[in-house]
Amino acid sequence: MHHARTQREYQWIEQFGAGRRANMPGYAGLEVWDWNAHSLSETAVAIAGSVLVALVVSHYAADREN
Repeated sequence: MHHARTQREYQWIEQFGAGRRANMPGYAGLEVWDWNAHSLSETAVAIAGSVLVALVVSHYAADREN
């Protein structure tokens, strides 16, 4: 994900930011409609993994309370 976001940031800086990162709004690298399929799938896997870990931790925490 980081590579695609970084590339998108550089593209934005060149096209709209007059060559300066300071001119770029914080959301510009997060415009997911401009990401490629690899970046989207990588992000989806990371989110799914995070949710899975949260569910497992919640399940074990609930078991310890009983």
